[in-house]
Amino acid sequence: PKGQGQSEPALPAAAEDHQVDELQGRRVHAWVLVLAGKRMLEASLFLEPTTGSSYSLSSAPYRTIESVWNTSNYWVNLQGPLPPAELSYDLAAPAKWEGLLAESESEL
Repeated sequence: PKGQGQSEPALPAAAEDHQVDELQGRRVHAWVLVLAGKRMLEASLFLEPTTGSSYSLSSAPYRTIESVWNTSNYWVNLQGPLPPAELSYDLAAPAKWEGLLAESESEL
């Protein structure tokens, strides 16, 4: 019997390969960025909350970063949609990140 919430029948494998994902590049996902110099880390890394996996900036499976935040501020990326490995993570650089909440750089 069919009911609400039941999925459509699966497409043949060949049809799945050619389907266009209309939301490709539009989904937003959150992960944890741990910056180098904190917690005795020599290199910045990403922690994927859904799996617990960690990724270096160069091996991260993410397209770009729109914003970062912590307990004192929220920064918006002004560098454009670059891959994570190509971004500067100097949150005190006003040409690269705009802090929206903190009153001074001492709150980084």
